[in-house]
Amino acid sequence: MTQRFDKLVALLQELFQLDQPDLDFGFYRVMHAKSAEVTQFLEKNLLPQVKAAFAQYQPADKAAIEKGDALEILARHPGPFDIIFCDIDKRDYPKVHPLMKPRLRAGGLFICDNMLWSGRVADAERQDDDTRGVRELTRLLYADTDLATTILPLRDGVSISLKAS
Repeated sequence: MTQRFDKLVALLQELFQLDQPDLDFGFYRVMHAKSAEVTQFLEKNLLPQVKAAFAQYQPADKAAIEKGDALEILARHPGPFDIIFCDIDKRDYPKVHPLMKPRLRAGGLFICDNMLWSGRVADAERQDDDTRGVRELTRLLYADTDLATTILPLRDGVSISLKAS
């Protein structure tokens, strides 16, 4: 197995909290009851299934990986995109809104990480550029009548916006 795959498995195990039997409620109760099966899936079955899915759908002609300034890269591509994921410098979060909106197809998703920003967005005394950037993008997303937006309290907060039109 590759180092990247091992890292993915470790992250999934951490997410599922398989090594913490004291979490005995809801989702975690199920995960602990099935931990041997989940571990086997992660270590033995996940990689072949991912490879089979990529072989079946041949995403290479539909996806590209580019390295550089995300705002400049997005500006070069007209879209439409099904999904746009944002995890850029937080101070620049508001700049992505006018770029992503015309490039996101109707029914597409705009997903943005770190939207709770370790609780800093709720602290009125926090006025650094990064915190203000996250707050402003949140305001823009919720004010945009073409988007239905929610923030999920996963890790450091993930916003999901569905473009209606």
